[in-house]
Amino acid sequence: MPSDERRDLHNMLRESQTAADKLDREVREQREALDELMAVEMALRKKLDRARSERAAYRASAEKLQKDVKTLKVEKDKAVAEAVASATAAAKEERALAHAPRNLAKSTMSNGSVDTDAIIRAAEAAERRHEKEIRGMVMQMEWLKACWDREAKLRGDAAFAKRYLLLEVQIRDACNKADLAIINRIRAEVNTKGRSALGQLSSVRRSQAETALVKRTQHPNQPARNLQRVLHAVRFVVRMQTGARSWAKHEKVRQRLADCVEDMEREERIRRMRDQWRAQTSHNSNKQPAAMCVLTNE
Repeated sequence: MPSDERRDLHNMLRESQTAADKLDREVREQREALDELMAVEMALRKKLDRARSERAAYRASAEKLQKDVKTLKVEKDKAVAEAVASATAAAKEERALAHAPRNLAKSTMSNGSVDTDAIIRAAEAAERRHEKEIRGMVMQMEWLKACWDREAKLRGDAAFAKRYLLLEVQIRDACNKADLAIINRIRAEVNTKGRSALGQLSSVRRSQAETALVKRTQHPNQPARNLQRVLHAVRFVVRMQTGARSWAKHEKVRQRLADCVEDMEREERIRRMRDQWRAQTSHNSNKQPAAMCVLTNE
């Protein structure tokens, strides 16, 4: 064999050995990238599990809101029926008192058995109270509807996030499979025996070109990715601000409902204290005549 051919073969062997070493480095890099992708996949799976748990919590809260809405509807119907019944009874009593004889009305009023003005005032007070209760029920229903809409929107966002994470996991899985196929093909080409040095060099170059193409497809331009992240962040901030502004009016309704509940509890406490004081005074007044009777008998 001439010396020139031997030299060319040695050069080609050195080049092929260098290419093989380079391929080994690339295989190691691909393995490291594969490990990183597996870690990312585990993180995405954890996010997916967390999204599923949040969706279950949203579903439970939505079911509770549905039950509350049904209860409020029943209470509203009951309050409306009571208001109609009280208004009808007051109207009947007013008509009966208007058609009664004047002297009978005077005698009954003098005897204190029937107080028309007191009955009318009580009926009007009951009607006003029922109107306020109905308005409160309507406000509560509006508040619950707003909560329901908000929970439904959050549930839809959670479902979209779940679909997005599943798509990312599928893409990562497909990329991992493609990387493994390329690595296996490169390993098979490197370990293949019986080929000529020129054919091996051409296959190495072809595999290098394929690897570079895969890297270009897997790693997009970094500035474009940063710009996309910034745009997503700005969009998220704008959506959060819009949601906060739209929820502020519902928060005012909630504050009004809380104030009304506090007023009702305060009035209930005052009423109980008044009833206790009246019961105590009536008990003391009953004791004093009994003591006077005992003294007179002595």
